Amino acid sequence: MKSQQFLFSLFLLLSISLSNIYSQNLKVNITGKITDDFTGELISGASITIKDSVKNIVGLSDKDGRFKINNVPVGRRVVTVTKNGYMQYLLSDLEVKTGKEIFLEIALTHNYSETDSVLIVATNQSRQLNGLSKRTFTMEEIRRYPATYFDPARLVTAYPGVTAPDDGTNHLSVRGNSPASLSWRLEGVEIVNPNHLNNAGTISDRPSLTGGGFNILSAQMMRNSSFLSGAYEAQYGNSLGGVMDINFRRGSSGKDEYILQFGLIGLDISAEGPIGGKGNASFLGNYRYSTVGLLSKLGVSFGDETINFQDLSFNIEIPAKKAGTFRVFGMGGSSINSFRAVRVANDSLWKTQKDRSDITFKSKMGAVGFSHELLLGKKTFWRTVLVGSGLQSERNSDYLRDTVTLVRVGEDFYSQSRLSFTSGITHRFNSSLKLRAGVYVNQIGYDLYSRVRRISSTEALQTRGASKGKTGLLQPYAQLSYALKNKVLLEAGVHVMRLSLNGSTSIEPRARLRYAMNEKQSFTLGYGLHSQMQALSTYFSPVDSSGIEASYVNQGLDFTKAHHAVISYAHRFSDHLSLKIEPYAQVIFNVPISTNPMSSFSALNLFEDGFIGEALVNEGTGLNYGLEVSVERTLDRGYYFLASLTYYEAFYTGADGEQRQARYDGQYASSLTAGKEFYFNKEDKSRILGIHARFVYQGGYFNTPIDVEASRLAETTVYANDQAFSEKLPDYSRLDIRFTYTNQKKDANRILSLDLQNVMGQENIAYRYFDPQADQVITKYQLGLIPILTYRVEF
Repeated sequence: MKSQQFLFSLFLLLSISLSNIYSQNLKVNITGKITDDFTGELISGASITIKDSVKNIVGLSDKDGRFKINNVPVGRRVVTVTKNGYMQYLLSDLEVKTGKEIFLEIALTHNYSETDSVLIVATNQSRQLNGLSKRTFTMEEIRRYPATYFDPARLVTAYPGVTAPDDGTNHLSVRGNSPASLSWRLEGVEIVNPNHLNNAGTISDRPSLTGGGFNILSAQMMRNSSFLSGAYEAQYGNSLGGVMDINFRRGSSGKDEYILQFGLIGLDISAEGPIGGKGNASFLGNYRYSTVGLLSKLGVSFGDETINFQDLSFNIEIPAKKAGTFRVFGMGGSSINSFRAVRVANDSLWKTQKDRSDITFKSKMGAVGFSHELLLGKKTFWRTVLVGSGLQSERNSDYLRDTVTLVRVGEDFYSQSRLSFTSGITHRFNSSLKLRAGVYVNQIGYDLYSRVRRISSTEALQTRGASKGKTGLLQPYAQLSYALKNKVLLEAGVHVMRLSLNGSTSIEPRARLRYAMNEKQSFTLGYGLHSQMQALSTYFSPVDSSGIEASYVNQGLDFTKAHHAVISYAHRFSDHLSLKIEPYAQVIFNVPISTNPMSSFSALNLFEDGFIGEALVNEGTGLNYGLEVSVERTLDRGYYFLASLTYYEAFYTGADGEQRQARYDGQYASSLTAGKEFYFNKEDKSRILGIHARFVYQGGYFNTPIDVEASRLAETTVYANDQAFSEKLPDYSRLDIRFTYTNQKKDANRILSLDLQNVMGQENIAYRYFDPQADQVITKYQLGLIPILTYRVEF
């Protein structure tokens, strides 16, 4: 605890040293662009009002939809935008600060009725707090919420229905589904797993399908993005358990700007600015290098592993007037974590098998893309995106024998490539009828290879599985939206999936019906049939141990499918306070299970990417249902909060016909996030002290007991599968606190922050496994107190 006390003292000392003595009354200029949210049409003559404590500051958008408002005082501001024929737009907690150009991209929603009495959406919030199983989050929230480490996946664990299997990773379980059922999107198309250290949090130390230690795309690069938990609109597919839809922000087109951030987990540098003299073209780039070495010296345990990662990302935007807007963007990163065995034959030092193992895991991921947006007339918007992404991981494990000589006991290689293309249009026939239609085309390449042997064996490594090839996934979609008078909105569409590997086809209807009771309350009913392809390693799992020559009978597996129904009640008490209640049900079928009638296996419980080793059939089922409640106050008058409560159940049925608790059925989850900002001078809001906290309490997941005798014979963990997921782990709880001190000057904005994850040092169980060296079942715990001190300068 001495190191943590030292960090807190250092935070206070630096805060005092960075303070200003005199009031500055700082003011900045705000620019922006206003468009139609459906067609992309530039909107002129819109009225922009920025509410100040003294007076309102008003501006108008010009013929190009752009506006500039000068001399806006720093601090939190409320922005409203109005235009005849459009719903009022509200941005309730804009952070006005020095050091960076403030550019607002505002999309207005067209009235569904030609009359002034429009109730379907009385106010179009900048964030979709009340969308059906959908939430838009901001980058400012990522920086403000405690223990996010500037990672959007960690932020969304504050939302109802979302739990984190391991607090040292960004894996997400949504509504009781496995993290493997989550989908990551970049600029609207699906990409490979975009996370560093994708083996983090796995029992076998092998790659996971959708998560890792940290997201490769720095939060410095993101604009407002979306998280979806179910009953998706027609343009979303190939996911049963959530969608993270991430977008790049544009760089500054007014002047060159920089961000320098450094702290206990590394260095983060970004630069942005205009390209050329005129035309609003811009660039944005970011480089990040991180290491946990400093944290280890402060007493934070990461299992004695050496962990490093780095990444680079960029976004170039070139508006070309009548030719539309062109963007070129990309991201890439590499990571390594390694463990070195104790090189002394000493039983007191060799307590577990890991103590006498050299393990190295390397991974790298990259994505580069191009997009084009074009307005066709005043009613049609056309967008095309092409992204190529790929990842590669390699794991080698060596065992130190009694003679202190190393022998190779495991080799794993995994690579995946994905070329993703989409082209789609949005068209407004009139104020009541709208169309969204398009197609996704994915070409997926893979190379899987794994060899292992027992630590006591003198034989050569045995091939567990190996395969290399390509497959394609085609996904056309279409959706119509129709408003009936001023209270009812009906949306109906279809999403189609076809896998070229085996010809699997799924036709998926989608529908929503929204009824506005009045300007503040609404009910929404949503339904969707959703499908998801299997993990590549599942399709190519050999049914015996003959390796490369094995018969890959699982290539014929169909999609896993689910009927997902949601009822949503939303009540907006004011511009800053809202309530949302969502009961849901997810009926899952076509789940791969074993052909062995005594087996309890189900693909719904898969988390890590690895070979299954047995023949599967699409005859399993699952059932998830629950109730989600959230109350949120956006930041106003210096404070905010988000309280969420979830009750849920998740079941599955395997080949043995017994319905069991699913692996990620925690049954209940709650979260409270709150914060307060203190201004040193009410008239001068250039100096701010922020105190933010989050408390999480959730039910433990279900585990399968370990068969100790069988594990001894196999020299690895063997589960008692006849008792699958009958053991519930203890409940999980954690308190996080974040302190921030902001000191603004005319030329720069400086932020000092101290994040304390798991302040109370709560010991939460991660998993259990059998260790041959210790000859017993070992319990592994999640991370203890993690202190992160960071200094950030924007100039």
